[in-house]
Amino acid sequence: LVDTPGHPDFINNTIRGMSLADVGIIMISSDIYGRVGHIQLKTKEIIMIAVFLKIKYLIIVVSKIQDSTQDIYQSIVDETELILRNLGVKNRYYRFVPVSSAYNININDRNNNDRIEWYDGPTFLEILGQIKINRTQSLQKKPLRIIVKNSLSITGVGNIIIGKVISGTLEQKESIKISGFDERVFRHQSTEFFHKNLPLAKPGHLISIGCSDINLNDIKSGLICTSADCDKIVPVDQFTADIMMIENTKISPGRTLTILCHYAKVGCRVISVRRIDRNGNILK
Repeated sequence: LVDTPGHPDFINNTIRGMSLADVGIIMISSDIYGRVGHIQLKTKEIIMIAVFLKIKYLIIVVSKIQDSTQDIYQSIVDETELILRNLGVKNRYYRFVPVSSAYNININDRNNNDRIEWYDGPTFLEILGQIKINRTQSLQKKPLRIIVKNSLSITGVGNIIIGKVISGTLEQKESIKISGFDERVFRHQSTEFFHKNLPLAKPGHLISIGCSDINLNDIKSGLICTSADCDKIVPVDQFTADIMMIENTKISPGRTLTILCHYAKVGCRVISVRRIDRNGNILK
């Protein structure tokens, strides 16, 4: 469970946290909406980022519902749904649910739902339980790729590398290589998933890898772990990216942008720009 900040000043942390997610839970306050009468810009940006990061399932939680009305809830649903449809999100991939944490309304049961008698849908936990995350076999058959998030040293445990498995699988004590260390092979002692021993790490797992023979000062966010028999990962000089503009900012050849790729943060220069529609067709 990753709690990401919604404040614009911390958008980099928000993007990094959201890049880990299989399910996005977006909070919209019915109290604030009732006062301002529209979805706030920062909430729209969070929704756009979630869609662009290809978070497959979204749960829109309308909070502080205890003093709100059905009309306000429906207005939030209608406005948010319009945003999602304009972004090309199909309705089977998002759900709306009214809740109040302070009054335990519609969180895990309906015992306190007398204030929202107009709502007859599932509770928040019921919606969460209905979502099935499939770790596809096709990703497991691909070469091992683990994106390094950070590293730390724990007394009594040793040096730990934390990263997310993107593809392939990692068995206990399997030898690995890390990009930036040439062809040096490391043998890790253990793999854990949220402090539990993990015999086989699969795509989607955020794991900690025990590696006693590595210098933590050399480990940086964005490095890639591979299996020992994998070919050397060669950095690219150029790449093509789909960019969604949140603000009306002009991107032109020659401009320098900071790219966040998984956990890496890299400065890049724009060579050329093409405008495309949602279907990938080039626009004039």
